[in-house]
This record gives sequence, C-alpha cells and structure tokens, in this order.
Amino acid sequence: MKFIIIEDEKPNAHRLRKIVEQIDPSFEVVEMLETVAGSVLWFKQNQHPDIVLMDIRLAEWIKL
Repeated sequence: MKFIIIEDEKPNAHRLRKIVEQIDPSFEVVEMLETVAGSVLWFKQNQHPDIVLMDIRLAEWIKL
C-alpha cells in the first residue's frame, strides 16, 4: 500500500512516516510534501497513492 504525507511540520511528518512503516513493512511512504501548492503539483504529475495522510491546518492555508 502506498502513502503520501502532507505535513508542514517536519518532526510530525517523520514521526508519522515511522508509525506507518512500523504498522506494516509492506507499507511505503512514496512522498512527504509540505505545501498545498506542492501537493497539487505532485498529484498532477504522479500516480495517486492508496492513502493520503494530511495535516488539517497547514500554515499555508492559515495565511490566506
């Protein structure tokens, strides 16, 4: 199963990646993204993962 993580706080993103990989060694985090814009671009250019884990309060959105 392939995952991406969208999280703007690096320690949280790395912690989440570690948790996912510990749950099942076959789980693969294919990308860790920090911004909404970067995530939109990634989705346009890549095959979609099975699961997206996303922060619900990205700093980029708070500034809008």
